[in-house]
Amino acid sequence: MSSRTYIVFDQDYAAADLKRLLGAVVVNPSRPLDLYTPKVERTQSLAYIDKYRLAPRKEMSANIETTAIRGTGAGLSLASLFSLDGEWETNDTYKLTSAEITTFSIEQHAEAFKALKAAHGPDINKIFREPGVKGRTVYMLVGFKVAKSPETSRISGQTKKISASVSSEGAVAIYTGIPLPIGAEVSGSKSITWETAVSSFVDEDRAFAGQYIRIVQKSGGITISNGRITLERMIIQKGTASHSKRTLAFSLGSSKDDTDNDGEEGDDDEDDDDEDAIGEHVESKGSDEEEDTIC
Repeated sequence: MSSRTYIVFDQDYAAADLKRLLGAVVVNPSRPLDLYTPKVERTQSLAYIDKYRLAPRKEMSANIETTAIRGTGAGLSLASLFSLDGEWETNDTYKLTSAEITTFSIEQHAEAFKALKAAHGPDINKIFREPGVKGRTVYMLVGFKVAKSPETSRISGQTKKISASVSSEGAVAIYTGIPLPIGAEVSGSKSITWETAVSSFVDEDRAFAGQYIRIVQKSGGITISNGRITLERMIIQKGTASHSKRTLAFSLGSSKDDTDNDGEEGDDDEDDDDEDAIGEHVESKGSDEEEDTIC
């Protein structure tokens, strides 16, 4: 099946906010407005990607549903009170219904990336120096979807499977929520499920999902000249980001998520032919001070 390349935002946004970010670099693909570059006014757009814009594509009477599944095992032991092992699984489901969904996107991603670096290379290098960003993947927004007056539902559920040998009413009640008679001793397993749901209707156009290409920073080598050590760092685009089934995401033009894609977020769909790079030199002058220049 198709790769899950459209990631659902943690919240929906006014359509104008995403239109100005098309072609920009963001740190968190689920929350594109938190930290991005270059800065652009809300009523404007990035002129350098105008030649790569595709005509908006409309889908009528659209329904989208996707589920993210995460699970782990956990062990807990309180000496002489009880021995208890638990496994839990979390399911997050997103559902959207709209009379019309419009997809805004750009083509020729490699060429658009070249235009981005030519216009804003220093800004891209700067965002990699933000706290917590160094060594991580950042993302260039190449597409997003806007729903007209959408009805949405976000459901978060958790299932806990318990296996236990118990001799303490209080401890088990705290852990499982199931009271036992005093002195009772029980062994076996049980599943407990609970969920919360938030539904909404917004009578305006809302952006709810985005598509990205991945951008990484790599070491490009060291040069020494006149006693100065220069560290070269290359910024490379690595193709379209795809998302695993642990993320709320779906494929282009799909009303159901494709749950057979087990790839990690950003690890799939690498296309070395699409790689392009800019370099940053960090020059050491024999002190803690660093000077950055773009080559």
